[in-house]
Amino acid sequence: QNAGEAEEQTTTTQERTPVAEVYIPEELEECIRELKRNGQPINAIQKLRNATGMSLSEAKQFVDDLIV
Repeated sequence: QNAGEAEEQTTTTQERTPVAEVYIPEELEECIRELKRNGQPINAIQKLRNATGMSLSEAKQFVDDLIV
């Protein structure tokens, strides 16, 4: 019984909230685009995380998917 409960918790823990659900103001998004365009994706990820509280993996995914 406990093994089944642990397996169920692991499944729900691995599910992540889509990045699209986080509101990102236009000014912030443009600033992040500019940083990415200028070859500064790490700074873009850091700025996004500071402004939104996103996890590192969520912010990286957002910046990676961003069209510049």
